[in-house]
Amino acid sequence: MEQNGLPRYALFAEDSIVQSVPEHPKKENVFCLSNSFGDVYQFQATSQTDLENWVTAIHSACASLFAKKLGKEDTVRLLKNQTKSLFQKIDMDSKMKKMAELQLSIVSDPKNRKAIENQIQQWEQNLEKFNMDLFRMRCYLASLQGGELPNPKSLLAAASRPSKLALGRLGIFSVSSFHALICSRDEAALRKRTLSLSQRVRNKKGLFSSLKGLDTL
Repeated sequence: MEQNGLPRYALFAEDSIVQSVPEHPKKENVFCLSNSFGDVYQFQATSQTDLENWVTAIHSACASLFAKKLGKEDTVRLLKNQTKSLFQKIDMDSKMKKMAELQLSIVSDPKNRKAIENQIQQWEQNLEKFNMDLFRMRCYLASLQGGELPNPKSLLAAASRPSKLALGRLGIFSVSSFHALICSRDEAALRKRTLSLSQRVRNKKGLFSSLKGLDTL
């Protein structure tokens, strides 16, 4: 606790996506932060302006850190190049997935069908990750350039049927839950998360002093 009595808490926000939650049933000015560990947090800002400022600030900070990790100084140019590269990856994997689906329709051997199905599943997961990374890059660009955030509908439309079913069972199909699902597949990120949690216990420096964490959401 700080001297003024307000709780403060540090959390990992690298490669995060922040989205407002206007549909929250009980609170106003709520936004949701999902990070690369698959963690999801909801916070309540003091006003709509405060919420927008937090979204912009976090996305801008994430963009700067992303550029710093890659040793680049021109963050906007880097994000634009990343966006172009992701479009190319999405196009390539989409074509490969369609070819595999056509091949599957004419293959009858169970062993071969299973191998093709596994490859299709991998391409589906690749496409989900590429589309999520593309959405994240566009969020960062919007915050740096003062533009509008990308429409989440196009991202959610890229979710595979298994992902939609899994999130449907949880009753939460949103950008944040989809982001968490994709990140939970990354074993390296999960190992990094375990190390971060152990460090978090020892180091409780604060962030988000103007926010109220919604622990009961």
